[in-house]
Parts: sequence; structure tokens; C-alpha cells
Amino acid sequence: MPLQLPNLDDRDFNQLMAEALQQIKSDLDVDWSDLTPGDPGVVLLEAFAYLTEQLIYRLNRLPRKAYIAFLRLLGVALQPPTAASVTLTFRRLEESAIVSRIEAGTQVTMASTGDGAAPIFVTAQNVTLPAGPAGTEVTVPAYHCEWVRAESHGMGSGQPGLSFTVRRPPLVAPLGNELDLAVGVALGAEEEAGGDLVWSAPDGQRFRIWREVANFANLDLQQRVYTVDRASGLIQFAAAARLQRGLGENTLTPELIPLAAIPPLGREIRVWYARGGGPAGNVPAGVLTQIVATPSGQPVTGIEVTNQVRARGGMAAEALENALVRGPLELYSLGRAVTARDFEWVVLSSSRSLIARARAYTKAEQWRHARPGTVQMILVPAPTAYLPAPAAAHATPAAATGALEQDLQQGQDAAVLTEAQRQLDEKSPLGIHNELIWARYKKVTVRATAVIRGNEQSAAVKARLEEHLRALISPFPSATTAGWPFSQPLRVSDIYRRLFVREPAIHEVPSLEVEVEHAPDRDVRVVAADYFQPQTWYVGSGNQFFRSTNDGDGWELLREFGGKPAGAGDIAPAETIAVIRPSPDRIGLLAVATHKASRRDQPRSPLYISLNCGETWHTAYSDFDSQILDMAWLQRSAHYILLLATDKGLFEAEIPVQRLDEQGQSMAAGDIPAPSLVRVDRNHHDLPLYAVTVIQGRQGNLRVAVAAQARRGVYFSKSSDLSASEANTAAFEPLGLVGEDIRHLGVQQSKGRTFLWAASMAIADDGKGCYRWQFSDLQPHRSGGRWINDGWTGGSCYALAFLDTRVLAVSAWGGVLTLEVDPENPEAPVTWRTIERVELPHRRAELQAETQQRDLFLPLVTIAVADQERHTGQIEAAAGSSFPTLMVGGERGVYRSQDGGGHYAPMSRTLFTQLQDLITLPYHWLFISGNHEITVAAEGTRGSASDGREVVEGA
Repeated sequence: MPLQLPNLDDRDFNQLMAEALQQIKSDLDVDWSDLTPGDPGVVLLEAFAYLTEQLIYRLNRLPRKAYIAFLRLLGVALQPPTAASVTLTFRRLEESAIVSRIEAGTQVTMASTGDGAAPIFVTAQNVTLPAGPAGTEVTVPAYHCEWVRAESHGMGSGQPGLSFTVRRPPLVAPLGNELDLAVGVALGAEEEAGGDLVWSAPDGQRFRIWREVANFANLDLQQRVYTVDRASGLIQFAAAARLQRGLGENTLTPELIPLAAIPPLGREIRVWYARGGGPAGNVPAGVLTQIVATPSGQPVTGIEVTNQVRARGGMAAEALENALVRGPLELYSLGRAVTARDFEWVVLSSSRSLIARARAYTKAEQWRHARPGTVQMILVPAPTAYLPAPAAAHATPAAATGALEQDLQQGQDAAVLTEAQRQLDEKSPLGIHNELIWARYKKVTVRATAVIRGNEQSAAVKARLEEHLRALISPFPSATTAGWPFSQPLRVSDIYRRLFVREPAIHEVPSLEVEVEHAPDRDVRVVAADYFQPQTWYVGSGNQFFRSTNDGDGWELLREFGGKPAGAGDIAPAETIAVIRPSPDRIGLLAVATHKASRRDQPRSPLYISLNCGETWHTAYSDFDSQILDMAWLQRSAHYILLLATDKGLFEAEIPVQRLDEQGQSMAAGDIPAPSLVRVDRNHHDLPLYAVTVIQGRQGNLRVAVAAQARRGVYFSKSSDLSASEANTAAFEPLGLVGEDIRHLGVQQSKGRTFLWAASMAIADDGKGCYRWQFSDLQPHRSGGRWINDGWTGGSCYALAFLDTRVLAVSAWGGVLTLEVDPENPEAPVTWRTIERVELPHRRAELQAETQQRDLFLPLVTIAVADQERHTGQIEAAAGSSFPTLMVGGERGVYRSQDGGGHYAPMSRTLFTQLQDLITLPYHWLFISGNHEITVAAEGTRGSASDGREVVEGA
């Protein structure tokens, strides 16, 4: 049990009166017989008893005072108010040839609302509005505060322990810009500033700007620092003390030693600071339209101003009661980040109220490409009021949802990450690398029909249910919940149990369905498995790039390539993902090529590179002047080479992985060297290609095979070095299949043998199937190839995948076909077998009749299998089978098999209707609510609910 604080005196008014009366009766020899309440003497006693009770109350508050004093001794101070921030847009009203200067400190406000003084925002930096036509604009950050400049606080005394209080506290929390607190001490006439920041006053006096520190520990006389209590405005310079300096275990220095530099005698001290702040600055978008004043007093004419987004981050100063609760918690971390909770605490306390949640992970536990010792922080920006108060009463759920999404997007401020990163780096142990990212969000929409009891109001129940849903499926903490947990999946039963079962007004729920916003459920042209990250898959669906980290149980949309606004009145050409190629040699390395329509009707292919499994991207080539149809990775020494099969030949691009990793997102487009053309055929230096693949022998020998367009056959490289030594020398030699339309190449490694497969295209017939060569450790000698087409009825073969001795093919007419190859007897006859599953597209009439789908026949075009050798044990545990996971894709999405290709399940669901259905969530994602649709009707009635939808009759 907690320690109980004793009362120094626990007597109350009645006890004091009783003691006084008893003493009169027993100890005083006086003739005082009337002790009734009306006696004047008793009235006087009551007055003194009341005053004594008040003194006892004040005495018993001494432990609280001591408690506050101890916290103050430990450095706990009240948190100051924070200033709301916003980006202001200054725009010309008419054409001008003059460059206009918007000074730092320019004040902007809103029209008066009649509810008090309108909040004033101050610009944080100098900007220039260029000359130009009407509509020319410039943006500048601004803060809700008052900027006090050059406030004088006398002269330095030359003695340690100097302190003073600014005249207009409280100061706002640190801003990290020109408006922030600055304390300047005047320089002598001949004194040099050195490397310190110096400010020159209009009167010619120069001031050295000193640095703010949390305390004076571990400093020396050369460091010009001070401490500040922003809530009270108290600024203190270093004191002096006798210190233990190595003279003996219990020996102090004989003289007083200053803890840091002190202002010299007679030097003026001036202070610049921002004051004010608070929640009044969280104004909605479009209201800051009036320029109040500028620091120089010069008027701003011909220019209008507005805030295109709402201001955010304003918070009131901390109350004493909250500090008494918070203060002891700081003793556990002592300003250092050691545990996961310490890391989260540092970020939250440094965020100026702009971060609502923080979650720390050891990144290496989640990703194999992670740098050892990396702590990854997942952050959620703090919410603001999503709609202005006057509009909130009439806001629709759709408007609230849109405001929430906009709020999350606007809250992801790079400056907030920078400040949190700085704080973490200062307080983290040596060797720890901190990485801060914003959380991602998966939108979930609930649609349900609820029948309520007859004495309930349907509109009230509907409003309650929708509010409960928005509170349940929310990334934000509230007074009753911490927000949806990171990585926790959502079950349909969670919604049913937590809402409808707990709502006493609900009689029954005839229908309930949950929909996620995005899934690869259309136009899937590419499926690829990661070589290193277990259970990780990539899918290209149109221009959308999806990733799954749980073998397709759930998909997350990571990026949409192209199709976004590129500028005023312009739309970027749409892109379609054509190739996704993970690297088999470097963990996390991934390449994506897209096809982009050109205004000149010439096909082009942007190329993108990711070093972290698709989380972030570098643009290698934004407008590659040919169409990339296939890619393959080739590692040469320490260099990562990407081979590009295009309609203008084979290109070799060296990807500077190390530089990309070091420079991060600062790597500019064009910094990756242009690819070089590889001569495939001696007579055709730019032979157009369909496919490229790299073949690795048992001894590590590498060769490259390509398939040429225009039925020119398959070529095989002479070595892994593809550079031609002479102008007329080709790096490849013909392998065969001239006259055949080959658009896909696959490599099978089985039982120590290597096979190269070529998939044949067909025109309106059953097709030829595939052609196969066997290689002996990729030496120039190879066995003669042969057609593998017995039993083939699929028409064109689009792609191949290999499960050791099993070959699987996706086809134009036959869905998925498979066969077993005996590596010990490669010449043994084999026959293709069609996998006749109703869940897969297939042309057979009886299957079409079973499903009653006229458009059942939609060809599968892509297939991939997880690398079992790299994921040994983990793939098997995840699948519950000795077979690795297999994925196929087509017009209707993605299908998964975990039994070697025998049975398939659709894995592109967006709609979940069964109570046991599960919507998964990666560790750094959270759910947000969509526009929930709840239909409510009274029991035993039929009609329309408040949203106009027809409801069913209750039971």
C-alpha cells in the first residue's frame, strides 16, 4: 500500500470547541456558568476555533509544499503553453514588377468574431514575393504568439548566479526558428564573436547569443549557456560551487568554481522571445486574412493572405495538479532513453503537443534489411477539432471522415520529426540509430442494419452507433481508450460484440459487413515474392503497388505510381506497373518499372528503386526513353546491376545502393548513372527484347538469357560480363527458337541441375507450351533443348513458377497447368495437367455452369512462388505445410495456394461478412474509420431508415 502522509494536527472545529469548554469547566477558577452558543464568551471562542482550524489546514499542507519543492529540486517544471502553427499563403492581387518583402514578425489575424480578441499569428522568417502577374504567391510558416524583441534586462554583474524574469511571461514552448527565445549579452568594443551567433541592434550594439541548456551539469567556463523556466519566465546564468575535482575522494576545491560562463560586468543583456500561445490559435482554414502590422512599420499593399489549412498544435500551459502526477514519472528515465517506454516518452514530451501516440520497436525484429541497433519510432500526429464549432453540429459523417484524413495528412510535419529526432539522439545510448516515421492507415467502413426496440428513437441510436464506431476504429487516444492498438487485427465479431451486443436498444442485427478501402482485386499484372523477408509479397494492380507481410492474408497499398496532379491545370500521365523485381542478393532491394503514356505516343518506362521492401522509393529514371518489359538483378563484385529488357534493346544499369542508402531521400533524380546498351546480336545493336533472366550454376557461375521480339529467338550470354570488347562483337550467342514468339523465361533449379524454360505464345489455338534446355553448371556445352507440350491445352503461356520438381504455368485458356519433371531422367516423357478448380478462371463449360458466371474466363497472367530455401522453417510454419506459398494473379485479383498448387483461395477481398473474418494490420499501421452506413428501424416495421435505405422487417 502507498505511504500515508500524516496530518500534523488532525483536530477540527468541533474538537477545538469541546477542548476549550472542557478546560473552562475543569481548569479555570471562574464564575462562568453560561456556556450556551448565545453567550458572548462562547461566540468569541467559536471565532478563535474557526481561525485555529484554518491555521491547522495550512499547517497540514506543508507536506504538499515539500513535495512540490522536491520536484522543483529535481528539475521538474510546469510545461509552458504551445503556439499553434500554420502555413500562410501571400498572394498578389494584381500584376506587379516589384519584388515584395514579407518580413519575419509580420502579424496576421482573422476578422473579429465578437467573442474576444482575435488570435494573432506571426511569420517566422523573411520571404520575398516575386514580381509577376496576379495570383503569384509565396508561403511562410507562422505561429500564434506575440514576438517581444530586444527586451533589456540591465547589465551583467560579473558574478555567478545572475538571474532575472522576463516582463511578459509565459514564454511558449520551443519553436526551433527565429521567433524562439534568444538571450544576448553585449560584446565589448574589440571583442571577437568567434564561432558564436551575433545579433546587431539598430543602435550598432552587437550581442552574442547564448545557448539554452536543461541544467549546468558537465559544462566548463568556455560554454555560454543559461537555463529558463518558460512558464514563469525565469532565466538563470551559471552559479558557482566548490566541486570535487580529483583532489581526493572526499575533497572539494578550495575556491568557488563557476559551473559555466557568466555575463561580464557592465555588459547589457537583451532578450527576444515569443509569448502567448494556447488552444485559441487552432483556427480553421481560410480565416487568417488580415495583415495587422510589420516589424518595420511599412504597410503591405496589393497582397492578400490566407491559411489554406487549419492551424494546429496550440495547447494551454500545464496545470500544477498535472505536474504533480507527471513529475515522479520523469525519475524513471532520468533524461535517458533505455527502455521502449523511455523512447516513447522522449518523443511525446518533445513534440509540442503535435504527436498523439508513439510506439518504439527494435527494427531488426520486424525487417531483415534493418541496420543492427536501429530503434524505429511509429508516430501518430495529434488531432485537432476536425470541423469548426459552428459547422460541427451540421457536419455529415462523410465530412468528418474527410476532415480526419486531411488532419492526419497535415499533421505529418517534417519539423516535428526533426525535433523529436534531435531529442532522441541526445538521450539514446551510444550505438543506437533512431528512425522516426509516421504511421500509415487502413480505412475501414462498416455497413449494418440494426433493428431496435419500439420505445427507442432510431435517429438517436444511429448517432450513438456511428459515434461508437468512430471511437473504436480510431488511431487517436481518448479519455477511455488508447486508440486502436498497433498491429492488432480487426475481426467482424469485434464490431458486433463491442457495439451491437453492448447497445441495449438493439434487438437484432440482420446484416453486418466490413469493407476495407484498398486491395489488389483488379488488373493484377505482376506478383513477386521477396527473397529474404518471410511471408512478404508484392503485387502490381494498375498503378497501385501493394505489399503483404502475411502471405496475402492482408494487403497494404504503399504507393500509387503516376496519375496524380503534376501542376496547376495539368495531370501527370497515368502509369501501369509492368515489372516488380526483388533482388536475390541484397536484403530489401526492390525495383519497379512502369509503363507511362506519352504525349508523343511513344512508350516510356519510369524506373523506381526501394531499399526497404517498398516503404520508400527513389526515382532512378523518371522518363526512360523506351518501354521496360522485363528486369533481372545481376551482382558483379560489390556492384548491383539491373538488366533491363526493353523495346530498344538490353540495357545494363548500375544501381548505387550504398549512395542511395547514405543519402536517403535527398538523392536527386538523375544521380543514378544512365544505363548502357548491351549488344545482344552482332547485326542488331538495339535488338528489341521481351524477357531477360539470370542463370546461376552450382559453382556460382552466372549467365544471362534473353528472349528477342519479332520471333528472333532466345540468346545466351558468353559470360557474366556483358560489355562488348569490340564494336562488332556481341556479348551473346543464339540459343534457338527462331520463329517462335517467346515472351517469358524461367530458371528451374532441382536436384543439383539447372534448366532454362521458355514460355511460348499462341494465336487462337492450344499453343505449344514450353521449351526447355538443361545446363551443366552453365558451361558453354549444353544439352539440346526440347518442347514440353504433351497435354498442353492452355494456348499462350504467360509465366512459369517452380516448386523443386514441379512446374506450374499460367495460360491464356487453361488457367493453371502443372507437370512433374524427373531431374535424374530429364528426357523422360512428361504431360501437362490442367488444375480444374472452380475458384480459378478456366474455359471449361461445366465449371462455368457450376459457378453460373458468364464472364468466368479471365486469363491469369502472373505466377510466383516463395523461395523455400531462404525461408526454411518460417514458410512451413506459416503455411502449416511442407509446400511454400504460391500466388497467381489476373484480372480479378490474387489467388493463393499452400498445397503445391492443388487448391487455391482468392486473397483480394475487400468485403468481410462473417463474424470470424479477420482484417490484418502490419505493426506500423492503424485503422481509421470510413463513412460508416448504419441503417436503423424499429422492431416489427418495414420502411426507410434515417439515411433513406430500405430496412427489413424485424423478427
